[in-house]
Amino acid sequence: MGTPTATGTLTLTNVNTYMGPTTVDGGTLRLANANTLVDTGAVIVNGTLDLMTTDETIGSLAGNGSGIVSINGNTLTVAGTGAGTTTDFDGVIQGAGGQLVVNNGPDTLRLGGVNTFTGGTTVNGGTLAMSATGSLGDVTLNGGAFNSAGTVTGTATIAGGIMTVTGGTVVAANNDSGVLNITGGTVSTVNSAATTSNAGTVTTAVVTAGTFTNNGGGSVGTATVSGGSFATSGSVTGSLTNNGGAVSVTGGAVASLSNNSGTATITSGSVSSMSNSATASNSGLVGELTQGSGTFTNAGNISTANLSGGSFTTTGTVGSLNNAGATSEIQGGQSVRRVTQGAA
Repeated sequence: MGTPTATGTLTLTNVNTYMGPTTVDGGTLRLANANTLVDTGAVIVNGTLDLMTTDETIGSLAGNGSGIVSINGNTLTVAGTGAGTTTDFDGVIQGAGGQLVVNNGPDTLRLGGVNTFTGGTTVNGGTLAMSATGSLGDVTLNGGAFNSAGTVTGTATIAGGIMTVTGGTVVAANNDSGVLNITGGTVSTVNSAATTSNAGTVTTAVVTAGTFTNNGGGSVGTATVSGGSFATSGSVTGSLTNNGGAVSVTGGAVASLSNNSGTATITSGSVSSMSNSATASNSGLVGELTQGSGTFTNAGNISTANLSGGSFTTTGTVGSLNNAGATSEIQGGQSVRRVTQGAA
C-alpha cells in the first residue's frame, strides 16, 4: 500500500490484513486505531506516519531523511519480519513521551536521524544500530544488541544483551547484568556490575561487581572499585580508588592508585603515585608509594617508598625507602639506594 507523493492526509481506522509493505512517499498517513497495520509488515516512511492516539506494531521500519514518525505518547513496536533483514530509517521519530520498542528477532533496525521523542527506547531482541548521525535519549537493553556510533543523550541501561559503543557519545551507561563493549567514542559515566570492556574513553567508571577491563588504547578518567575487578592495560588519567575489589595494572599508565581495601596488583606498566592500606604487589614501576598499614610486596621498581605502618618486602629496586614504623625486609641483595629509619 502506498500513499500519494503529495501533501495530503490519509487516515486508516480499521484493521487491515494485507501482508505487503506500506509506503508513505509524501503527505501524512494517520493511524486512528491499534492494529491498523499488520504486525509483520514492512513500513517505509519518506513522508509522515502519525500514530495519533494509538499503539502500533509493525514488522520493519525504513525511510530516508525526509521521513517523520510521530508517536505522540504511544508505543511503536518493531517486531521484525523473521527474515534476518536490515532496514535503515534516517528520518526523525518525534513526540512527547512515547516508546520505541525493538523486538525484531534476527532483524536489524538502523537509525540515522536525530530523534526527539522523549519516552525512551527498549530493545528486547534483535539488533538496534545507530549511525554516527543518529541520536536517542534513554535506552533500555533487555536482550539482543544495541550498537551505537551516534549520540545517546540519556542513560543506556543494560539489563541483558550486548551494547557496543563504536563512536559518538553516551551520557551514561548502567551495565547491570549484560555486556558493554566500548571500542570507540566517549561514555561520560559507566556504572558497571557485569562485564564491561573499554578501548575508547570513559570519563568516570564506578565498578560494584563483575569485570571492567580497560584495554590498551583505552582511557579512563577516574575509577572507583567497591567490588568485582578492574584491570587496566590502558591509561587512567586521574584517580583509581579501590574500596574492596581486585585491581590489576597490566600495562599502560595510572596517575594515582589508592588501595584502601581489597587487592592491587601491578604486573607491568606504571603508577605515578600510590597509597596502600590493604594488600598490594608491584612488578612494574611505581613513582611514589605511601603506606600506613597493610602489606606490600615489591619485585619491580619504586622511586620513593614512605612507610609508616604495615609490612613491606622488596626483591626489586627502591630508590629511597623512608620507614617510620613499618616492618620492612630487603631480600635477595636487591638495590635500595637510600634508607631512612625512624619517626616521621
